[in-house]
Amino acid sequence: NLTSRRSNGGAGTEYAALSFGGNPGLTSTEEYYGETWAAGGAMIAGRSEGIAAAGLQNAALAAGGNNGGVLTSVEEYNGTSWAAGGALIVGRQSLNGAGTQNAALAAGGMNPAQVTCTEEYDGSTWATANPITTARKETGMGGLQNGAFMAGGRAGSAAGETCTEEYDGTNWSTGGALGNSRYALQSGGGGTIAAGIVAGGSSSPA
Repeated sequence: NLTSRRSNGGAGTEYAALSFGGNPGLTSTEEYYGETWAAGGAMIAGRSEGIAAAGLQNAALAAGGNNGGVLTSVEEYNGTSWAAGGALIVGRQSLNGAGTQNAALAAGGMNPAQVTCTEEYDGSTWATANPITTARKETGMGGLQNGAFMAGGRAGSAAGETCTEEYDGTNWSTGGALGNSRYALQSGGGGTIAAGIVAGGSSSPA
């Protein structure tokens, strides 16, 4: 990245990626083209502490996070600039997202403690969906709105979780456990429910 950051959001693909926000309340956006990063349009509001992100480089979504307080606000990126989207029902930070800009999923997070709530986005408004089984934050997540996975994270003050949950568009169910317990995975998950990946994170208690 051009700017050092953590707890940021990310979206896109290997050769057309997007990185945005992050500590300390950054609004900057960067676009990746497989070899180099370039500056993109600035976000409307600085946000960090775990942002639900979804979509592609030219059609991305950023939801929730923190900027002096837990956010419900959502922004949509068109490849050039950010515009306001429909607000989350439940404001939270340290959540995660999956899907596309017009069919997104946001789950978990904290406000102020870890939550189980799941919400689905249709491109304009969020609707309440069935909750995850284990309340947790800082998870890895990938897939689509009707087929997503959530892995790892932190359910309390523990060093991290190994549990995985899978979403079929209606309900969450137990998936295969991670080989190593970990959290701080908001930008460390990707792929599909049948071919997902979780990388990085932390296993040491904060």
